Amino acid sequence: MSLRIHGYEDEDTGVKDVHFDIYRMTRAASGLLGLAQTPLDTVYLDTRHGPGYVDYNLELPGLYSVVARVRDSVNNTAYGTALLVYDPSSSITTSSAIIVTGARRFEEDYWLPEVDTLTGTSVEIKWQGRYRNTFYANNDVLEEVEPFLDGMDDNTGNRTVAAVPNVEGIVQYEFALENVTHRRRRERRNTADLQWETVLPIEERVSVPLARLDGQAFMFHLKARDLGDHEAVDVVWIRVDSTPPVLEKIEFFQNTGFENKEFYSRYVQQSSLPYLEQVTD
Repeated sequence: MSLRIHGYEDEDTGVKDVHFDIYRMTRAASGLLGLAQTPLDTVYLDTRHGPGYVDYNLELPGLYSVVARVRDSVNNTAYGTALLVYDPSSSITTSSAIIVTGARRFEEDYWLPEVDTLTGTSVEIKWQGRYRNTFYANNDVLEEVEPFLDGMDDNTGNRTVAAVPNVEGIVQYEFALENVTHRRRRERRNTADLQWETVLPIEERVSVPLARLDGQAFMFHLKARDLGDHEAVDVVWIRVDSTPPVLEKIEFFQNTGFENKEFYSRYVQQSSLPYLEQVTD
């Protein structure tokens, strides 16, 4: 990481140098995250010579606080702090399935058997335990931070002193719903035009407005994101079909010569499950 300062000026003598004290955050006696008694390291920056910044390499993943001690030529000192998360290799893992409430699953699709033409009809979709980032969930990275310097604590950016709301290390869920009734399943689509919405408050479910008209098809897009901007994306097909199977004609034909077995076939002409059901004696 590169360490530098912005917004510090001294009209009389000028800023002379900066010391960056680097702390790895630990659990304090208060139960919050806090600074250790001594810094992990201290880095010196000469603001009058050189490029105006200094590079420093962190070794262990975790939450860090950098305390800047800015000094002028007569040893007046100002302080500032910044929180940062060092996450070189974490990722989001997936496990359990996405559930469409009231729907029946067949292969990769969810089928809604009931038609409802009322405006505002919604369907609840759940994904409990689907996404997880073990690093953020298990390593005291997202909890509240104990105040250090009154009025100078880090209150900007995506990691401030406040606790970060999350579910198993996931800090944001977004979803988008597409009506794909007239689209072939393998037809290419431009996902850049999707209207993504954030699930607020953050939880593992959402209700989406969905008109249940016979023959309608929808794609539900779901995106999980952690604090390091890693993403996991899922797509679920939802279809509406209230029409019961109609067996207009059943014919049986005895086949011979099939491994010395009598073999019959039955064709279900109209069904939401388009396949031949084979029946043997």
